Amino acid sequence: MKRGVPGLAHSPVVVAQSGDRGVTVRALPTVEIEGHVEFKGGAPPAELLVEVRSLSPTAIGTVIGAGREPIRSSQDPFRLWIPRGERVSLVVSAPGFVSARSSIRAPESGIGRLDLVLEAGRHVRGRVVDEQSGEPIAGAVVTVLLRHDASLLRWFDEPCAQTGEDGYFSIDRDVRAGEVVLSVEAAGFGRTYARARAEPGGSGMRGSWNPWRRWRSQGVAIPQIRLARGVRIEGRVSLAGKAVSHGTIRLESTDLPSTHVDTGLECVMPGTDFDGFFELVDVRPGRYTFSIEDKDEPGVTRSIPLEVPKSGLSKVQLELGYVRPAPMRRAGR
Repeated sequence: MKRGVPGLAHSPVVVAQSGDRGVTVRALPTVEIEGHVEFKGGAPPAELLVEVRSLSPTAIGTVIGAGREPIRSSQDPFRLWIPRGERVSLVVSAPGFVSARSSIRAPESGIGRLDLVLEAGRHVRGRVVDEQSGEPIAGAVVTVLLRHDASLLRWFDEPCAQTGEDGYFSIDRDVRAGEVVLSVEAAGFGRTYARARAEPGGSGMRGSWNPWRRWRSQGVAIPQIRLARGVRIEGRVSLAGKAVSHGTIRLESTDLPSTHVDTGLECVMPGTDFDGFFELVDVRPGRYTFSIEDKDEPGVTRSIPLEVPKSGLSKVQLELGYVRPAPMRRAGR
């Protein structure tokens, strides 16, 4: 299947106002990209869905090709027309398979080739309950983190689900086999990062449907994720008695359960306000390292141990100190 006019970019975009005359539409010269998809772990699906986006700084926000384009036959290569030298990202998805993401720079001439592998999808299922009472938590948002690096969390549209009235959830979209990391959030509870294992087969749950009886009859152990009631932390940060504004706050847990994961993002606040005060809500009780960095004063940082109680209000009063790098030593000394 070919898209676009040979040698020309598909769907050029021009900004114009009503009544404008003499508007010139210029299409960029293009080259052909031929994509080949291999399916592992399952029968090839009936169709593919290809999404193409521009990564060029000169074309931010524009869509190359049709944007989201269904490819009728998954057995045949798909072809796209991309402006010469343009770097684009592609997301290729198919029912029952994990979406493949890649980027490619179109050559100046000839035909570009892209090889992708789509693996059969898995699913993650479990139940979210109150750590104290054991009661199910409805409306909790469970997200599979595609990347564990804290700086890249939520880099792509990540598969997620909400728990039903009975606390059960099932995620069966874009989940790879093996161990995954889940982010679990619910109003009034501290956010938790938990380990889980993606299993083959199965279909997603709908609404508050309770799959417990069927899963139990199959001998499936349903993992439970326990959330603790969140606690509010408030405090003030100062340097030599002067309020520190726009300070970045980070809490890193030091006593996570063995089933949980420390991503380094247990709780991050964009900054203290103009008078140095801050407030953190729904923090999981436990022991943390409380750190703050003053963006206006490079090298000014401070970390202290902090124990968050199971109830009540935790207050922090922190005076920053300078942390200077060690002096460099000359060679031979």
